[in-house]
Amino acid sequence: MFSKLRNLGKAFSPMLLAAGIQSKEPLRDMGTVAAYIAVKAAGSTLWDPTAPVNIVF
Repeated sequence: MFSKLRNLGKAFSPMLLAAGIQSKEPLRDMGTVAAYIAVKAAGSTLWDPTAPVNIVF
C-alpha cells in the first residue's frame, strides 16, 4: 500500500496502519511530522526506538 510511495519502505507500512493511517491521502494531508508523532503515539511493537528521527523525512 504505502511501499509504492517514494521514500517509504515496506517496513513502515504496518506502522502507519497501526497508527490508523489507512491510505496515502490521509498521510499526505497530515504531513510527515504528524505521521511520525502518530506512529510513536500508537506504540507500535514494530517501532524500533533506536531508529533515527529521519525515518519519515
